[in-house]
Amino acid sequence: MTSKENLPTKEKVLVYVLRRIGPNVQVLVFDHVDYPEVEPQIPGGGVKNGEEIMQAAVRELEEESGVTHAKMIRFLGKLIYDNPHNGKLARRHFFLLQAPDNLPEQWDHIVASTDDDNGLVFRFYWQELTQTRIGYEQDKGLDFMREEDLSKIK
Repeated sequence: MTSKENLPTKEKVLVYVLRRIGPNVQVLVFDHVDYPEVEPQIPGGGVKNGEEIMQAAVRELEEESGVTHAKMIRFLGKLIYDNPHNGKLARRHFFLLQAPDNLPEQWDHIVASTDDDNGLVFRFYWQELTQTRIGYEQDKGLDFMREEDLSKIK
């Protein structure tokens, strides 16, 4: 029997984009328009060969949401994710970004990438951070967030 610790892992990035509305902090999430059974997610995806982890986070955010000019607050941490759907391991790198001003309450975006998600339509919207529902254990990176991180969100 092989230990999963010795199996290859795919490098992935996940991005928490936050904004403040009054006293409340909100996180950007999306639904798959054509696949309503898929749980809400945050932007993220695979790291390309030779790509820096931080670059991958910014690229994935833009490809999946169209959002540019989000301000990088910090790298939050990394965890191994054992995908129950395919049995593959992923090393997830979590990032915290400040949303740029004037993003709408909701919008649809067609993914423009060279990956499997190219052409998918994602519906973006905001959830209260304290009540967020993010699927596929993508909420695990929230455990890395500190109070001083939230104080930087405008």
